[in-house]
Amino acid sequence: RVHIGRIGGNLVTGLSIDSLELRDDEDSLVVATGRIALAFDARDFASRRLYFSRVEVAHAQVVLRQHQDWQWNFKRLFRVGREPQAPPGPEGGFGDFIVADSVRLTGNASLRVTIPWHPDDSLHGARRDSAIRANLAYHGHEVRRTREGLTQTYRWTNGYVVARHARIAHPDSAGQSFVIDTMHTDETVPPFRWRNVAGRVRVLGDSAWLDASHWDLPASTGHAAGKVVWGSDLPVRYALRITGDSVSLRDVAWVYPTLPRTGSGRMVLTIANERKLELLDYAITEMDLRTTGSRLRGRMTFETGGRVLAVHDVKLLADPVDFDLLRTLNGGPFPADWRGTLTGTVNARGGPVTNFIVDAADLTFRDFHVPGATSTVHGAGELDILYPALTAFHRFHARTDRLDLRTLQAVYPDFPALRGFVSGSAVLDSSWLDVRVSDASIAHTDGPGASSTFTGGGRVTYGDQFIAYDLAVLAAPVSFTTLARSYPNIGLRGTMSGTIHVKGTAPSLAVEADLTGTAGHLTYSGTADADETGGLGGRGSGRFDHLDAAVLLGVTGPPSTLAGGYDVDVVGDSIATLVGPFGIRLERSEVDGLHVAAGVLHGRFDTGLLRLDSARVDGAPGALRASGALGLTRSAGRDSLSVAVDIDSLGGLRRYLKRDAAGGAVVNALDSIGGSMQFRGVVRGSLDSMDVRGTLLGHDVALRGSRARTIRGSLAMRTRAGLSAGAVTLRADSVIAAGVRLSLVNAGAALLDRDHARFSASATGSGLASRLTGEWLRAGGSATTRIDTLDLALGDTSRWALAAPARLTTNESGTRLDSLVLRDGGNGRVTATADLPLVGAVRARLAASDVALGDLGRVAALSAPIGGRLSTELLVSGTRARPVLALDGTAVAPRYAGLNAEAVRVTARYADERATLDAGLLRGGRSILDATVSYPVALTLFSARVTEDSLRGRVHADSVDLALVETLSSKVRNATGRLALDLALSGRAARPHFGGSASISGGALDVPGAGISIGALDGALRVDAASDSLSIDGMRWTSPANDGTASLQGSLVFRDIDNPRLALRLDARGLRAIDKRGLARLDVSTGIGGLTLAGNAKSATLTGAVNVDRGTIFIPELVRKRVEELSLDEFAQLFDTTDVRNRSLMPQPPSALVEHLRLEGVSVRLGEEVWLKSREANIKLGGTLNLTRALDTRQTIRSSLARGGRGEQDAYKLALAGTLSADRGTYTLDLTAVQREFQVESGRITFFG
Repeated sequence: RVHIGRIGGNLVTGLSIDSLELRDDEDSLVVATGRIALAFDARDFASRRLYFSRVEVAHAQVVLRQHQDWQWNFKRLFRVGREPQAPPGPEGGFGDFIVADSVRLTGNASLRVTIPWHPDDSLHGARRDSAIRANLAYHGHEVRRTREGLTQTYRWTNGYVVARHARIAHPDSAGQSFVIDTMHTDETVPPFRWRNVAGRVRVLGDSAWLDASHWDLPASTGHAAGKVVWGSDLPVRYALRITGDSVSLRDVAWVYPTLPRTGSGRMVLTIANERKLELLDYAITEMDLRTTGSRLRGRMTFETGGRVLAVHDVKLLADPVDFDLLRTLNGGPFPADWRGTLTGTVNARGGPVTNFIVDAADLTFRDFHVPGATSTVHGAGELDILYPALTAFHRFHARTDRLDLRTLQAVYPDFPALRGFVSGSAVLDSSWLDVRVSDASIAHTDGPGASSTFTGGGRVTYGDQFIAYDLAVLAAPVSFTTLARSYPNIGLRGTMSGTIHVKGTAPSLAVEADLTGTAGHLTYSGTADADETGGLGGRGSGRFDHLDAAVLLGVTGPPSTLAGGYDVDVVGDSIATLVGPFGIRLERSEVDGLHVAAGVLHGRFDTGLLRLDSARVDGAPGALRASGALGLTRSAGRDSLSVAVDIDSLGGLRRYLKRDAAGGAVVNALDSIGGSMQFRGVVRGSLDSMDVRGTLLGHDVALRGSRARTIRGSLAMRTRAGLSAGAVTLRADSVIAAGVRLSLVNAGAALLDRDHARFSASATGSGLASRLTGEWLRAGGSATTRIDTLDLALGDTSRWALAAPARLTTNESGTRLDSLVLRDGGNGRVTATADLPLVGAVRARLAASDVALGDLGRVAALSAPIGGRLSTELLVSGTRARPVLALDGTAVAPRYAGLNAEAVRVTARYADERATLDAGLLRGGRSILDATVSYPVALTLFSARVTEDSLRGRVHADSVDLALVETLSSKVRNATGRLALDLALSGRAARPHFGGSASISGGALDVPGAGISIGALDGALRVDAASDSLSIDGMRWTSPANDGTASLQGSLVFRDIDNPRLALRLDARGLRAIDKRGLARLDVSTGIGGLTLAGNAKSATLTGAVNVDRGTIFIPELVRKRVEELSLDEFAQLFDTTDVRNRSLMPQPPSALVEHLRLEGVSVRLGEEVWLKSREANIKLGGTLNLTRALDTRQTIRSSLARGGRGEQDAYKLALAGTLSADRGTYTLDLTAVQREFQVESGRITFFG
């Protein structure tokens, strides 16, 4: 049906039509216009050509519809293709040429194209129905149901077109062609509002080619080219490339509902169908976008037409991306207030937004909440970002090199108050609001020191108020030192490893932990409050074993091995607010080698107070008890903490009181340490304002060979606001120290404040009196000790005194000693100076001039007088790490015991890891003894380390007084005779070799402690360095008291120093073996073969026999004394079990030798003149005893105590076993008032070893 309005103009030059309407056979509109103006030349009509020089159409509406039979409505209207067409003649057919120039469409022209629509062929059943419903509901694509089926409509409205040329038909060209100068239109799919479009359009059949040299959108501009194909019952196919020279996001916000509406940039948009034509890709490349404080560069492809939006081929550079952009994309605020920027790259193959695959994301987050807080995030895996606020993970591998925990605490106020940052990786699943974590490996770092590392997984759920955790991890390790920077009240330090299970929210976490580390083993089961609101806390219990408290608490203290359990129920955000009870139970434990039998502590925290209900620890030395209250952050008022320490025997503290030069414990005698101690103390106040008072009382204290009958001490200290003051005093009476008897020793120190103290000490007794006073000051990082007085009086004539106060200063630069000068009443002088910087050259000097050796002898308590004068000088130079030392010393006219010399000279040097010593003993102007040693050692000023370099040395004497041995051993007396020796030293310090010889002629000496006197001593020793052996060539001597004789010969091979080989033989004839008052006087002889010792030290054999020719064994007579007549030492011996050892008749070789010694028939036979005597008895003995090897239980106990109780080591001794006969004699019973003598006719004396 056609409707034509009023026609004007003429048929020669042009016509005008008021309106035109065309409808198809279904009465559907095809074309409707307003006024149409046509300009033409009628002569073209005569030539069968339709050529219009001008065309103007107002309000044009064109509706194109393709039916299900693929027929277009306009073809049905004009019956195109329905009737056979006659072949055109030579002149051509009418309508074969339709061309228009200067075409103008005005008045909001519109075009509507409707084509059939079908869902994807791969969809069937419910899925097909669901796709149909979704597309019907989606207004963007305008899919509708019609009587013919489903259709899709494309619209172009508000059109305005100016075309310089339009070709509808031409016999020499195919299709239609349009050259558009200007076009405005609003397009629905895709929804663009085109303006100022200029270019060319060519249409051929169901295809259109576009080449737009320019286009504008409301806020964008660019150019485009491409192709559009329709028909064939297929969706419209696009192949368009739109270059946006300047693109406003407002013009493309239709791509996704939450794209920002502000900002701009540039990009290239390619619109194309995928293999499934229903899917349309919008590929954005060469993108450089700025919006909402962000800049985003790269490319990505949006895919529409599917079940959900898909995004592919994502390669983005965030430079940066502000979280404001992410909030916009989310369509609203996130549950957490993230603020900051992301910088980095995202590479993703992509996919549907419900299954979006990220290949690599590397981003850095800079937090706006916390200036300076930076975190890095790396990820790969699958995401569901259909709703960004509810992003879900699908096996997403996340990693971070640094995640600043301050950010999490700013975003989640209830997040645990951990400081520092975490790093590591994990696999994430489910919604980020309820994320499942697996294969996690996370490290927590906060400052220097070890990090905490956790592996495992669990679940983290974001709640309305708190985050909920359900995590099971393996700590390898957890660093308490690091955690303590976040939670100072935790109190623990160091690292431990083990399992931790945490479940619940921060205010109420159920915790199960089982941890092991260098500090021991620790468990906990209970709850923990990690939320600072209301205070941190814990309620639970646990056990510990092999626990070292000092290591666990990170303090300097003795090592311990503790076992037991504990209970806590405390809460508080600081010590000042901590409230709740706690308890500790100690089982069998050890503290610094001391055994603890049991212990218990019950107490509670009370807002700044520590209240101990009861505390008691029982151990080997004694007991410790405490009770009361102590202020931690506030005063305890009238309450106080009472402390009591009772040490029953100082032997239990042997490891602290007995040290050798190397710092190890050594004890050889049971009574070397003894006595008891008591301490009573009271502590009042608080930690920053405290008063401490206490008293010390000791009785019969013995230590390192020194003794004191009574020791009394006192302590009085106070602290106020960090300032400390107080005094310490110590008084000991009846003291024996280093063999010197002192009647009284006093020492004290007065602390005026924490930077100022005065000290003093004095001692009197045994011809000695000394006094020391001084002051200690600390200021400006420097500590100075000033010695004001140092006096020493020796006997009636020798007086030493400090010439002037001396100062020792220590600071960060080093140590300096001003001149310290001691003078005696004559020319004696001792001087010391030192300047020891930490960096640079050091200088030190110690010099002694004209010092009487007798003074040194008195101080050293030598057994014999010593004479002569000593002058020496030690110089130190170099640096602390590489010092240079030089020592020169001379003793003039030294005299000791039987040794006299003109002088002794010593020279020593150290440099470049080698020390050398040259010494000589001079008499008559020549050296009678020379010694040289070159020792490999690496010295610093305060350490020494033996190196692996060679060892060299030599000792030579043609003839020197045997009295020289008295200077080497305090047990030897009255040595005379001559000694010649020539010994060489080689090898290494760890394995030295000796070679040379030594001989003695006309020798004599006494060993009073053993009751031995030797005379006419002659013999020679040879040492072979190559074989590490010692040969004894006929060593002979006599006993002066009875002219008995003895000889020793054999060898000793010590290549294995721990197990030398022995081959020795002793022969004796009437030798006075022992002559000790109160013990015995015995003359012995060996059998025909003598006594032989052969084999290794660990498997030696002793053979032979011993005859006691004559002698007397004395019985102690202490029992006859009245108690008030006994000295302290004698009284102690009545009850001293070591007296049996002291009265042993057998010599005691090393226990290790005796332990493995084999005794082959060694016997001791008594002769006819052996008597047992005392004041009451005189009995002749007879018979034979066997020599045996026995366990020395007393020495075993001593050895155990020497090691501080750390296990036992069996000790062995030689002993006598068997029975002797009492042949005859007398015994007097003395009851003071009544005395009676009895005759002994027979009897037995049994030896049990």
